[in-house]
Amino acid sequence: MSMVAEDHYRLCVVRSATVARPEDLRTPLDLLLAALPLKFFGTTTALEAVPVTSKEDDTLRRFLESAALSNPAGRAPTDPTHEVRFFTQAAAPDAIVDLHLTWGGQPGFVAELRLGRDAAPPPRTSTLRRLFDTMVKTFRPDFAFIDLPRRANAPQRPGELVFGWATYVTRRWPVRSVVPPPGRAIEVPYGGTVLLATIDLKDEFSADVVAHVEAIEKFARPILGSPGTSLRPPPPKS
Repeated sequence: MSMVAEDHYRLCVVRSATVARPEDLRTPLDLLLAALPLKFFGTTTALEAVPVTSKEDDTLRRFLESAALSNPAGRAPTDPTHEVRFFTQAAAPDAIVDLHLTWGGQPGFVAELRLGRDAAPPPRTSTLRRLFDTMVKTFRPDFAFIDLPRRANAPQRPGELVFGWATYVTRRWPVRSVVPPPGRAIEVPYGGTVLLATIDLKDEFSADVVAHVEAIEKFARPILGSPGTSLRPPPPKS
């Protein structure tokens, strides 16, 4: 099991729909791991930590097949039914990358990508946005967010909208609702909107950044949480 540094970036995607078949994650994971050109190891409750490959002995498939959790003491309706983790090995925690996937229960699917500060090289704004965009396009969440180092405790498996430096929501942002500066609302080509608390990350430890995140949340939560503004996409037409 990896140990990410306390001060790390956390990219989290959440959706209400679970994973119908573990093998359905195979292609999305191939795409995401390809965006992180690192040597990953993987583990589940049934497999020890071994290198992850997709072209040689296909351990990625075996990880997904062994992801089911055993709950001998029983499980709550909110508990996940499957879990798998992929991580890098490094001498310093600041260089570790950790990808943790859980599904089943409530919410149906959560993927968390944690990066030590050295694992997100400058320019950090473009690095984090690129990985965030890849995760959103790959997993199609109801919402997603980026936590910066030292952010207040966020729920491990958030079932409700969490705001971060960047926050993705599936529904279209109201055109006339201009977010407080220096924040910005950006419609993305894969659907939905990304709300940025600041355009650039010059100093993520700055109190100003924390204040901008709080300002975005104070402004946007009433709009996104108002009646009739569900974050979930509409059901397909029959």
